[in-house]
Amino acid sequence: MEEQTEDIETQKDQKFPNKIDARPVALNRLMVVPIVMALFLAGATGLLVLKMTEDRMADGSRITLQLAGECLGEARSTIEQRAEAVGVGDPVFVNNEKGVLFTLTLPAIPNAEKDIPKLLTRKGIWTMRDGDTVLLSNENVSKAKLSLDESGMPETLLTFDPASVQEVQKYLEGHPSGTSQLFLDDEKIIDRPNSIPVSDDFRLVSTNTEPALRMKESADFVILLSNPVIECDIDWQIVKDPS
Repeated sequence: MEEQTEDIETQKDQKFPNKIDARPVALNRLMVVPIVMALFLAGATGLLVLKMTEDRMADGSRITLQLAGECLGEARSTIEQRAEAVGVGDPVFVNNEKGVLFTLTLPAIPNAEKDIPKLLTRKGIWTMRDGDTVLLSNENVSKAKLSLDESGMPETLLTFDPASVQEVQKYLEGHPSGTSQLFLDDEKIIDRPNSIPVSDDFRLVSTNTEPALRMKESADFVILLSNPVIECDIDWQIVKDPS
């Protein structure tokens, strides 16, 4: 009987010579972790965009701005595009002797009476420089989108045209020990080592560590870099009695 049992076991081994042991449960769980993290980040990004949209719904106060500037005629279309992106309500433009009266309903967010007019009228000129050398600017940006970094904090991802990426990467490789700077309207955002390559998704990160402020700045970056720049200074002030 023992010999017969051994023959049966031998036949099984010959039939399945490459039999592989089942994966341990711990390994299976480990393989699921990246999938869960990817789903979590995707959901968090969606919630971030939804939150940004909800916070900028135009259910705040209605104000009138007096706008003035040498290039106001050309800048008006950019102001309108930014206003639509930021979520202002019922925008109305009326020409007057000083320039343009701009009446709008603000989103219900903190400091809207100051922050929204500033966002709508600032130049929005973004550059990446190495000293006096301009490596990238608004003209090279083909797309700007809101995203989350590895820790779940908001950031802006920029995509450039391929020719610009190749040209800048060649420059950075020729100056590997140097440092470039990112500017918005001549205000430095951050330093960037030249040793970091220019990838398909260029990370533009707010220096604020408070989540709400970082979300606001990241959203503002997207709005400014998704629309044309304003070539001159636009002055604005709130008009208490526009009539």
